[in-house]
Amino acid sequence: MDDLIAFLRARLDEDERIAKTADPGPWHADGGGIHKGHTTDEVVDYAGDNAEHIARHDPARVLAEVAAKRLIIELHQPDHKQRDCGTCMSRKIGYQEDWIEEEWPCKTLCLLALPYADHPDYREEWRP
Repeated sequence: MDDLIAFLRARLDEDERIAKTADPGPWHADGGGIHKGHTTDEVVDYAGDNAEHIARHDPARVLAEVAAKRLIIELHQPDHKQRDCGTCMSRKIGYQEDWIEEEWPCKTLCLLALPYADHPDYREEWRP
């Protein structure tokens, strides 16, 4: 039951480690390359859409996403007595009716795992 949570935490730990070892930026794309830091003195040789993509996913953004996803995981812990997610099972939060009878793992955590579907430890049973 906790395998999905362990998988997600391990992937987020990897994302965090990689982001922390990268140049912290902030990164900026100007169409001609990626500029790191607050000045435009140093240009990394990427251009066009690649530059914008890389700049948009600078380490600060990755770290913010890791922190947000960790909070989502904490909100969607299983209720071990009833084998379901207390958050998703609550009618107060407005999830679809067909989620009301859902057992663990909840769709929210399965969706968080989906970007890592190419990882060798990903399980097809988690695919929403």
